[in-house]
Amino acid sequence: MYKTNANYGNDSGDTAVIPLFFALLMAWFQTPTPSEPVEPLEVVIEGVDGLDLHASFYAGQSGKTVLLLHQLYTTRQSWATLTPFLLENGYNVLIPDLRGYGKTRGDIQWYKAREDTRLWLEWLRQQSTVDPSKIAIMGSSMGANLAIIGCNQDNLAHEQGGCVTVVAISPGLNYYGVSPIEPAFSEGLLNTRVMVITSKRDAYPAQAVEALEGAFPDQINALWLDGNAHGMSLLEPSVINRILTWLNFHMLEFELE
Repeated sequence: MYKTNANYGNDSGDTAVIPLFFALLMAWFQTPTPSEPVEPLEVVIEGVDGLDLHASFYAGQSGKTVLLLHQLYTTRQSWATLTPFLLENGYNVLIPDLRGYGKTRGDIQWYKAREDTRLWLEWLRQQSTVDPSKIAIMGSSMGANLAIIGCNQDNLAHEQGGCVTVVAISPGLNYYGVSPIEPAFSEGLLNTRVMVITSKRDAYPAQAVEALEGAFPDQINALWLDGNAHGMSLLEPSVINRILTWLNFHMLEFELE
């Protein structure tokens, strides 16, 4: 049951190896200077246990869509740095408060949070501005694990027109029982490319990215950054540019070789 409340209210030294053609695409998709975002639509849907799940929805003009999942101890407001750039590129942007945080509140239950991701994706598919075949998920830290699992589930549920790609910032091998590696990459993500981002000295995510690169080299594109910053702290202008390039490319109707 859906309930919509229409209350409108320096590069850090990365060393990623990127194919030449992809570097040329980066020059094509230049990051603009973002304008101030319009006020979002406040959305409320019902979770599987009846909990009201809250989110902000920005309607775009292109059909392209990104679902953003925040990290622990933050709220949807933590994406404020990135959101204007996505909007300037024409994206629909949906930013929930995960259960236990922000207006969603309730208890922190990560199994149910995975179901919440599925419900948000289904809600997006009902929106007139959204192209169901051009939906990506991006998450940070715990949100990165939820994003990988959510894209896997979405692709299993929608063999045609499921989740296009994932951007996972500081993923972990296992955050509070939420593990993104198995079976996602051998199931729904078998033919899906995933961008993973970590700093080299952020030990636990770096271990996860190294493991993902080793186990699934055809599916993983890793961006390694100097330093030990974690999650949203990695969203410097050069990193945002890389993310936009990745998303824009995967919204096109041809495959990354």
